[in-house]
Amino acid sequence: MKMILTIFSIFIFFSAMVEAAELKVLCVGNSFASSVIKDLRAIARAEGCNLKIFAFTCLPGASMEEHLKNAKQEEANPELRCYQLTPAKKAKMREILTMEKWDIITIQQFSRISYMPETYFPWAEELSTYIRRYAPQAEIIFQQTWRYREDHGIYKNGKLSPLTMYERLTDAYREAATKLSLRVIPAGAAIELALAKQAGVFRPLSKEQSLSPAGTPVPEPYALHEGWIWKKTNSSMNARFDGMHLNERGKYLQACVWYGFLFKKDPETIRWKPSEMDLQDAIFLKMCAKEALQNGLDTVIKR
Repeated sequence: MKMILTIFSIFIFFSAMVEAAELKVLCVGNSFASSVIKDLRAIARAEGCNLKIFAFTCLPGASMEEHLKNAKQEEANPELRCYQLTPAKKAKMREILTMEKWDIITIQQFSRISYMPETYFPWAEELSTYIRRYAPQAEIIFQQTWRYREDHGIYKNGKLSPLTMYERLTDAYREAATKLSLRVIPAGAAIELALAKQAGVFRPLSKEQSLSPAGTPVPEPYALHEGWIWKKTNSSMNARFDGMHLNERGKYLQACVWYGFLFKKDPETIRWKPSEMDLQDAIFLKMCAKEALQNGLDTVIKR
């Protein structure tokens, strides 16, 4: 009996060690990766998971080609540093890759060209090779990005639709992941699934409907992307349309997908949610995250 208790105690001890092990994640990408960090950190903290995640190597609108170009130019120029490590300090990509023993490093394509498979190679392969040179211990993982919302200008010429953008970017990520033998975080699939399964249909508001004089955004029912927002420029407020980045609902869904993927846990067990989010909506979004994780890029979207 004493031996059984001793074995059980050892099991509990090592289980606690595994649970407490720090997971170190670096995002090499753009704002479609950095958008996950705030909510993902909050979820991990609430669930007792030890997560260290940073977006030092995220630049606005950066493609894999741009990151590779930066890395090559930094290698050739000892003085050049393209990435902001702190508000007062810049760093080379190789310095960031070696500053921690990263467990996971994520990469992704710039969203505006994500549906163009010809933009992935050779840059995805060369960027992966560069990352492995300085962080050989890390697993490189794609984050599947998402399509833009229905009223974005990218669809104006009629050559692309929300459906074709999603289908093409999904095919592009699938092809690249297969060629490079990389796993994929299916964030884009979860976003598309939520848009298709939610109780109501998202209908974009006009500029006039979206903006209140006080500068407070008007909620758009069933939206997962940002729409019209007030942006402060110098001392004045100016209206700007987004249509690409995720809003608070979308960011929470993205974080639930990442949490389930990174920690191999059921997103439906997540206890944390943003304080302003409706409980039933949070439950719905966690369900979508779970389904996307179960089916990956093969998630069936019923419209």
